[in-house]
Amino acid sequence: MYFIQLLILGVLTGFVYAVVALGLVVIYRSSGVLNFAQGSLVMIGAMFVWSFAEWLGLPMVLSIVLGLAGAWLLGMIIERLTVRPLVGQPILSTIMMTLGLGIVLVGISTLVWGQFGVTYPSKLLPDGIWHLGSITVSQLHVYSFLIVGAICAGLIFYGRSSKSGLAMQAVADDTQCARTLGVKATSILSLIWALSAIVAATGGYIIGNMVSVQVSTMPLFGFKAIAVMMIGGMESLTGVLCGGLLVGIAEYIASGYLDPLVVAAGWGGGLKDVFPFLILLIALLVRPYGFFGWKRIERV
Repeated sequence: MYFIQLLILGVLTGFVYAVVALGLVVIYRSSGVLNFAQGSLVMIGAMFVWSFAEWLGLPMVLSIVLGLAGAWLLGMIIERLTVRPLVGQPILSTIMMTLGLGIVLVGISTLVWGQFGVTYPSKLLPDGIWHLGSITVSQLHVYSFLIVGAICAGLIFYGRSSKSGLAMQAVADDTQCARTLGVKATSILSLIWALSAIVAATGGYIIGNMVSVQVSTMPLFGFKAIAVMMIGGMESLTGVLCGGLLVGIAEYIASGYLDPLVVAAGWGGGLKDVFPFLILLIALLVRPYGFFGWKRIERV
């Protein structure tokens, strides 16, 4: 029963990692950029919602809407001021820019909100406990799972069926060809970054309900999302979901079975935060392009 308990918690948490990683996939598929600032966007989105609710005293529903709108605007500003000037430059320059951007955002956030954790004044999602025999399931985790599932399904449908979603795919496949067909690539890239930011903010709000919202720790979820993305496949939405499940389950199995053994041996434990990256190392050795990633074949 203990194993089933850990398995359920791992599945529910893994889907939260997956929704953060979806924003990474959206950006990578369209521009080839690995966004190291995604974790900072997760944190800032959660802080936006908290600020509207705590500082302005707005209802939680309105605070969430305004927080997501703020994240959307922030994503567009980031694309316009930092990404667009680097179009045509080596892709490594853009990737390193996102790494520096993440550090800058953390610094600014520390000045604005401080280093100490905060909690939402009220919670929109119920936080009770369901008892299934000897297994306990958090209602918050279950409702978060349903929200994440709806977001994932919505993004997949949007990417495959909407005009702008198909334009994103066209820009990802061949930017120059998409431009000749009338697609305004700059507008699409702005939309992509805004969409990624709002997905990150949604993940930040969900995570903020599970743990405290803290500037110094929440960016770690972005690095876990990168691990999820690279394990599942950097271009695959389905792979991200599978990678999230794998990482979430591995985390809880490690914390439930391995951490007690490590602590008993006189060590500090904390394998839960290490396991995603250990799995990433093993996965890259086996399949460097991810389990569902696109295998590129170069002809010489």
